[in-house]
Amino acid sequence: MTTFEDPPASARSTALTRTRLRWFIACGLLFGLLGGGLAYGLTPLLPTTYTAQSQIVVRDPGDIDLFGGRGSSNITPISLAAAQILRSPEVSIEASDVLRGELTSGEVGDRLTITTEPNSPVVTVDATAPTAEEAKDLANAVTTAYLRVEEDSYASGADRAAQVLGELLDSQRARLDEVQAALAAKVNAVRAVVPLFINPVDSANYLQATLETDVEYLRLSNEATALAESVNGTEDTIRQSDVNYRLLQSGVDRIIRAELPTTTTSPSLEKNVAGGVLAGVLLGVAFAWWATERRRAIDPAAAAGALGAPLLGSFGPDRRLRRFPRLADFAADSATGNELKVLTSSLLLSARRRESGAVVITSAHRGEGKSALACNIAAAGEYTGHAVALVDAATGASTVTEVVGLSSSPGLSEVLDGGPLANSIQVLSYGEGRTLSVMPVGRDGWRQEPGRRLNADRRAAWLSAFDGHGALTAIVDAPPVNDHPLALQLAQGGILVVVISPLTNLTDLEMIRNRAEVADVRIVGFIVNEFRPGRRLPLRRLTRHGAYHGELTQLPESEKQTLAG
Repeated sequence: MTTFEDPPASARSTALTRTRLRWFIACGLLFGLLGGGLAYGLTPLLPTTYTAQSQIVVRDPGDIDLFGGRGSSNITPISLAAAQILRSPEVSIEASDVLRGELTSGEVGDRLTITTEPNSPVVTVDATAPTAEEAKDLANAVTTAYLRVEEDSYASGADRAAQVLGELLDSQRARLDEVQAALAAKVNAVRAVVPLFINPVDSANYLQATLETDVEYLRLSNEATALAESVNGTEDTIRQSDVNYRLLQSGVDRIIRAELPTTTTSPSLEKNVAGGVLAGVLLGVAFAWWATERRRAIDPAAAAGALGAPLLGSFGPDRRLRRFPRLADFAADSATGNELKVLTSSLLLSARRRESGAVVITSAHRGEGKSALACNIAAAGEYTGHAVALVDAATGASTVTEVVGLSSSPGLSEVLDGGPLANSIQVLSYGEGRTLSVMPVGRDGWRQEPGRRLNADRRAAWLSAFDGHGALTAIVDAPPVNDHPLALQLAQGGILVVVISPLTNLTDLEMIRNRAEVADVRIVGFIVNEFRPGRRLPLRRLTRHGAYHGELTQLPESEKQTLAG
């Protein structure tokens, strides 16, 4: 059997790596440029936003006496508390009122960004809006709303403190009055029993000495002194509370008002272009990986081990095989044409030696280029002087029956039902005076599928038509083994050739091998097909591309008699 020389594994791996690297670089650059250009073009169409910034400088309460006490000197908790209040719904509602309802409280909250710095008394308010004026007004409205909310909170606290302190002062004064009244009663009682002295000074000294020895009088006197001091302290506290409220209010030391922004914050052309380029590069790399991965065939040595059959040939991404049913140029000295001719001769000679009348070409899945390769193998057989006929038994849409328009012609289904072989052979002309015998799927093959379900009679009819002793050998474009059993059924009287592509994996090949062994079908080898079949050409372009003509010609009577015999 003829084989083809393959490049060493190291050279093939190096070439594959270089190819993938070129794909990655080219796709990354191309998609990056496209992404950057798209971002550059769309940026002016995006809605613009402006950001205005106002700031609040909070006061450390430890710097000022508040009810006679001092607080912590760490400003961070104070600024964090102020930032939390700025994010509160109360401030958003108050800011909405300041703006006279132009924005709802929810819209105010969505457009604000409140930030603080560690150990800094500055709280920054960033407000975004579609226009510069709206952004400035919103930033200033938020600081004003904060002052109002905090002022109301402090005023409420001051009122409660004043009420409590007032009640305390009233009770202290009432008790002081009671104590002073008791002291006056004591003095009057002692004065009433003082003896008569000629000298008034002696009378006063007697009164003072008597009171100083009276324990109850001394207790009342001390209590009156303490109450007087308490009353003075409470009055000072009330005055200090009022001063703190009026001077400190919300604890704000300074308000830095927002200025009118002159530049937009979004969309940013530089950021959008950079993001577009980055996204394009990532997308290009992903596309390159997908494209090269689906084009990369499995290792032939691993495929041979899994399939239990040798490598017969390999076809790279040749564009001449992409446009099915366009055929390779066998007259020219091209690598693809020569390889097809040598491969076809090997297969036909092997079939003749085994007395097999059919070479069944199949694959594991659809879309692996099997139909295009089968058509080229049949044409190469005709070119090298072999009597061959391309038998269309495939189930896909890109087959010779569907592409050339032979759906209404008799074909395989009629032969399987016992019809004459000559009536099911159609001749297509291509190239310069070349012809190819084709057996389409048949009249009923696409609708009711009678030709794809082989019973005993149909298998006998198939073996009788292509028994290996006649002049004609069938090149069968069979459906994938994993889709339909027809490939194994038609190969029982012939040989099976498997086409593998980047879609094939080792599990698929092992499954084909197991099914072929169970069906007692011989797999003579496999063909590596790395090209991706392109879209089907319309009929009006077939002649211009030098492929099949739409006009069919009947077989001469002499050839019909030869086939019938």
